[in-house]
Amino acid sequence: MSGGSGRRSFSMSEVKCLMRQLLEAVAFLHDHWVVHRDIKLSNLLYTHTGHLKLCDFGLARYFAPFVTPMTPNVVTLWYRAPEVLLGSEEYDESIDMWGCGAVLAELVSGEPLFPASSEGECLNMMSNLLGAPSERIWPGMSKLPNASKFVFPDQPYNFLRRQLPQLSEQGLNLLNCLLTYDPERRITARQALRHEFFKEKPFPKQPADMPTYPSSHHVARTGAAADHGHHHHRHQGGIGSKRTWSEAAGGFLDAKRLPRGGGGGGDLDERFGAAFGGLGGGTSLLDGGGVQLVRQR
Repeated sequence: MSGGSGRRSFSMSEVKCLMRQLLEAVAFLHDHWVVHRDIKLSNLLYTHTGHLKLCDFGLARYFAPFVTPMTPNVVTLWYRAPEVLLGSEEYDESIDMWGCGAVLAELVSGEPLFPASSEGECLNMMSNLLGAPSERIWPGMSKLPNASKFVFPDQPYNFLRRQLPQLSEQGLNLLNCLLTYDPERRITARQALRHEFFKEKPFPKQPADMPTYPSSHHVARTGAAADHGHHHHRHQGGIGSKRTWSEAAGGFLDAKRLPRGGGGGGDLDERFGAAFGGLGGGTSLLDGGGVQLVRQR
């Protein structure tokens, strides 16, 4: 199915493979009390072995009940959780899960779910698609710093099914669990990994069976040849059955620094990312060198 940008979506089994890898990386971070704070497609690298890697820890931070309040000026707008949009300074790892939901929707459709240009527009898009938030479904929402600045539309209905007809009932359920307004009720990465969406047909592909692309460096070298579908051959290896889960999940983390605004987590970028970046580099799923978010069929 083509999106408005002319890009074609991954197959559902490929989406499941990518999402499972992303969730494994995020679960690994959260197990170590780290919140990434910038989950988005351009921070996901795709290697020639079919592996997805989470990169750019520039906004990452340790979280715990005793940690001081955190800035709400984090997460790229299109992937920003509603509590961050409303100015919360006491958010936790659940903001990463909202970002994972936005990524899932974008992998399925080939288009961003909330392509807003302002915080107000983003909240309106959320309300029109998911139904407007309220104290009934999100206790404490009205007390957030910026809640009084927005007037939410009188729209109680969820239109995700209409927006993403490609998703099965289980897929839609997972997406709704990820895009839950109340962060206390939002699904965790570990819960998401156990979701029935990954257990139903079509089953997730193995990384070794995923499509390959030329790297951005290869595209630059070969020019027009890359446009005719000349891809790197995949090397066997990567995440194998003999590796422990922690080794496998650690391999999905990458310490590569990418251009960005803001900061606050440089030490994590260098120390935590370097400690778990075991698979080497990759090409961004939103790479500007010709390798797009979604593969051409």
